[in-house]
Amino acid sequence: MRSTCSTSIPALATAALMATALMLPVVTPAQSQSTTVANASPATASPDDRRFVQIFIHDAAIVENLWLEGQLRLQSLSNNDDVFRVGPVFAFSPVDRLEIGGRIDYIDRDVPGGGSESGLGDTTAWAKWQFFHNPVQFTVGVELFLPTGDEDAFLGTGEFDIGVFGAVRKNLDEAYITGYFGFRDNGDSAVGGDVLLSELKLKGDTSIFLGGGVMFPLNDRFALSGELRVETERYEGSGKAEKAVEGGESLIDLTVGGYWYLSKEATLRAGFGIGLDDGAPDWQLIVGFAWHY
Repeated sequence: MRSTCSTSIPALATAALMATALMLPVVTPAQSQSTTVANASPATASPDDRRFVQIFIHDAAIVENLWLEGQLRLQSLSNNDDVFRVGPVFAFSPVDRLEIGGRIDYIDRDVPGGGSESGLGDTTAWAKWQFFHNPVQFTVGVELFLPTGDEDAFLGTGEFDIGVFGAVRKNLDEAYITGYFGFRDNGDSAVGGDVLLSELKLKGDTSIFLGGGVMFPLNDRFALSGELRVETERYEGSGKAEKAVEGGESLIDLTVGGYWYLSKEATLRAGFGIGLDDGAPDWQLIVGFAWHY
């Protein structure tokens, strides 16, 4: 349904980011005969809970127990459409070294021809298993794209897609380094039927994606990161249709991230990405508040 007003979006963003509560470290004193020692729970996140902003799914790290995050994204696409996304990112570990997670966004976006559309986007779900942990982490995973978004309004593709990937990570004192490589099978899609005079047909192709990131812990509370993502075209051909659909053309982008570890269980993080190819947004701002343990 066509929408030209998004005045409720700031309220939705605020609700999503404040959905999790800050957990403060607890200090427990212990006393011996000669000295008094104050023992506290760790005041900051563990290395494996220091996850990257953009490549959260493809990072080789596994959540210790649970990750809940409210996240918003402001994007300017290569065809000059502006997009606002807000929604949850969650992951949990039901057994040791296995992570299952998901992400879904509420989207408010410009569409070709003028006006805007809003509603749920497609859902991403994943499962990954870390089969080797020390001294280097090795992980394999599968990623599912579920058609919960309305493809006729440019909010989704209308197709089930699947990807598989492998990842590696090394946690050093000076930096956390990760890299990944995978394949995505993309189905044929027809989008924009409610927006344009006729729907745009997309021929699905198998895309290759890879990338990596480096995170530098400045101290116990703050860290900075750099991330690179690359993916070949998900659909055959090039033109108007591909520019209107996320991932329709080859994607290359760079993201700089900043992390503030408020406590062992709470992280405030943000990233700013620059697109280097038409399949990536020209720029995007990402802000999230995560609760994890």
